[in-house]
Amino acid sequence: PELGGLPNEYIHCPWEAPVGLRSSTLLLNTGSSYNERIIQDLASAVRQHVRKVFAVRRAHPEMISKNGHDLLKLDKGRHALLWTREDIRSFDEDMSITLASMGRMTQPRASH
Repeated sequence: PELGGLPNEYIHCPWEAPVGLRSSTLLLNTGSSYNERIIQDLASAVRQHVRKVFAVRRAHPEMISKNGHDLLKLDKGRHALLWTREDIRSFDEDMSITLASMGRMTQPRASH
């Protein structure tokens, strides 16, 4: 209900909505925590996550398929292929990251 009065473009990023828009909804009137972004530095959080993913992948190379997707060990020696996101598969070992693909996640929305 707190997001009900927001235009669709702000549903997934209500903290970017202009204050006037937020005040006309339940966001500011209920003391909702939707006003603040949970992760303040998304690029840093993504890098930290990828470091952890690489640590697991390095520790278990047998769980990576030939095409770079992850494998899930099942019973009786079977494995399930997990569709690993392209951006995770494309990170290299020295953690160089193409921030261009993260640009839309880390940059504020342009004013309308």
